[in-house]
Amino acid sequence: MTGARLALLTVLAALIAAMAEAIDVDDFYPFDKNSENHLPRADAAWSSEIVLSVPINYYNRTHSSVWVHTDGFVSFSKEAISIGSLVDTEFPLYESVIAPYMANLDISEQGHIVYEETHDSTVLARATDDVQRAFPGAAKDFEPQSVFIATWKNVKGFSLEGEPASFTFQLAIVSSGSDSFAIFLYPKSRMGSMEAGKKPRTTMFEAKAGFNMGGQKFLEMYPAENLVDYDNTQRKGEWIFQIGGEGVVNRDDVIDPERRRLVRRDALVNVQEVDLSDSFSDEDLEEERRMPERFFDYCARDGSACMVNNSMCVNHNDGYCCQCESGYVGNGRICADAYQNLMISGNVTGTVDIRHLDGTVNRVEVNSAFQGFSIVSLGRAHAALTPVPEELGAALKAIVPIGEISAWLFASSDSPAINGFDYTGGRFQRQLSIRFRKGGYRFDMRQRFHGAFFRNDELFVNATGHCVGVLPAVSLEQLIDVSDVESTYIREAPGRITMSATHSYSADGETYEYDVTETIIFSECTDSRNAVPSRLTLKMSNIFVQADQDTVRWAQDAKVEVSDHSSSVVAVRPRQPEPCDGGNKCGDGECIPRGRSYRCRCPQGQKEVFDDQNRSDCEEEAVYDDYNIGQIHACDIDEICGAGVCIEVADGFRCQCPEGYLELNENGFGSCQEQFATDDYDAYDPCEDNDCDVGRCNPDGKSYMCVCPRGYKSEVSENGRASCHRDGYENYDPCLRHFCGAGRCRPQSADSYRCQCPRGYREARNRQGKPSCLGL
Repeated sequence: MTGARLALLTVLAALIAAMAEAIDVDDFYPFDKNSENHLPRADAAWSSEIVLSVPINYYNRTHSSVWVHTDGFVSFSKEAISIGSLVDTEFPLYESVIAPYMANLDISEQGHIVYEETHDSTVLARATDDVQRAFPGAAKDFEPQSVFIATWKNVKGFSLEGEPASFTFQLAIVSSGSDSFAIFLYPKSRMGSMEAGKKPRTTMFEAKAGFNMGGQKFLEMYPAENLVDYDNTQRKGEWIFQIGGEGVVNRDDVIDPERRRLVRRDALVNVQEVDLSDSFSDEDLEEERRMPERFFDYCARDGSACMVNNSMCVNHNDGYCCQCESGYVGNGRICADAYQNLMISGNVTGTVDIRHLDGTVNRVEVNSAFQGFSIVSLGRAHAALTPVPEELGAALKAIVPIGEISAWLFASSDSPAINGFDYTGGRFQRQLSIRFRKGGYRFDMRQRFHGAFFRNDELFVNATGHCVGVLPAVSLEQLIDVSDVESTYIREAPGRITMSATHSYSADGETYEYDVTETIIFSECTDSRNAVPSRLTLKMSNIFVQADQDTVRWAQDAKVEVSDHSSSVVAVRPRQPEPCDGGNKCGDGECIPRGRSYRCRCPQGQKEVFDDQNRSDCEEEAVYDDYNIGQIHACDIDEICGAGVCIEVADGFRCQCPEGYLELNENGFGSCQEQFATDDYDAYDPCEDNDCDVGRCNPDGKSYMCVCPRGYKSEVSENGRASCHRDGYENYDPCLRHFCGAGRCRPQSADSYRCQCPRGYREARNRQGKPSCLGL
């Protein structure tokens, strides 16, 4: 072997080793568990005010004090913060917090939480290296003045089944006084570890991680369980973000490392998808931002764009998306014929306790194949678990949401509604949680759907999963009567869909009712879904459930439709009442629907309470005299929020606005701005109905303008509606309006084009009679 080859192999080995490197406790910033700066042995405790010598810039605010909390976060507000309310509430939160691992943690019996601000030269040198390694461009001149370190070591937490586990993690905030960076460190061997020799029943934990700024700006790292297995720095378990400084202010968001761009989902980071890079260089993107009106053919630039069967490339403002041709389903990265067999093939493991009426409990091990089947055009979806013990199959047959994922993936739909396979292409993570109204029964399942592939002209989606739960026993011969079900799936942000519903069934003389919540995380090309309403309803009818000696099956007719109260491009029926309708149920708080019930998200200074009928409300917990105008509380001023409700927060007040008003809450002050109301109770978007055709619609008050591509010009008709029309431009490119599927469009004249097809394809007419590339 030559020296050059040996050197190359050595370099490659070093690179592979570096990529496989994972964080351990030895990689933590220095800390002393016996330090005098520690939290007392208690549950739900917090430190006294920690005054910083070097301030921390967080989003657009400068903070000179922080508080460290038992439950895995630091805050920038007063120490009387309602910890329990924060831990149990989903992002966004009203408080400003940095949460490396926010969960129900306890140090009353074990563990240590220590903190300090250090100016040690060795620590500063390491912090400089860490930051510049992640941000070689933006931080090349960065000189930190201090590092604030908070360490949670062997603190006690609990799994979804209540089993104790210990957690060790660290937060380091590196600050120069103007720029600030946050570093999260998670050693895999010390996150969720059980007692020696004890096998955990489940490794599923309820936790949140990320950044939150006063209820208005937040970034969530999801799911928190995967933080140890992924990274944004090429060291598993290490995460670095810029949280303050000019770049953060300009972007109005925290910033992830350069050249290692996360899949940004507005206020969400999908930690499964951290290894995707930007398609274009920073210089290219900056040039395009300076010319917003320029039409750019991104599809032509990337010769390999959308090179899959029955997919076509579509240009958008800042890039392109792949989408399936008419008659095919999928997300554009994979496309299947709506008339072919679509399958799910995978497995589920776990344990489920079956509780009998006499109080006996049998624990059943789950190690089953998870199967699904559908033909989209027929609109009926099937799912099954096999083999399953007879006792477990009888109990599971009533839990229809387990198999509902097959219905959501492969349901029939009419535009603009789409099914789950159109959203995800079969690659996503699912988190299912079921809570019974009585008896303490519950069921949790996590599934990873790894993507779709073709085999023998059938499409398969591969899936793996884990489940844990406690369910009431049901006799095998008992018939289960399940009524038709409607579940509304809400796209909360690009790449995140949630569902909540309430189900019921009767068995063995007992009626059971349970709440279902589901979260689906995936990677998507956002611009391709601009016309899809945010709320879609999955309607399931003719539901069939069956369990025999070794198999449990679910089947239902399934169709996705636009929700009755969705933001939509089509007219819909009047919205149906929701749990939060009918007056202000939560006082100054925010009402959050939970199936047929609701929970209250309470503002600073209030806590959630329940009455004797288990109805949620907000109750005043403390009064802060520091946040007033003179000697008068801001919220005591009449109509300070106009038609809205004033809510005091740590740094001022915010306005909770009624329907038809836009909440404008910024820098501690709020107001309510009236919106143009529509029949479907959502904010009016003039671009929902426009005549721009090949152009891009830009809202202009209650009207709109058309930004037209080269070869077209904007004209306003007598009825006042803008549209794009040919302007006779001699260099008009017909490929602006036509696509060649897997091939590339080549203009022949001002009105004609040909398709240049790759190997395995031929030029032919598609269903619209236009040239396209079809598979041989």
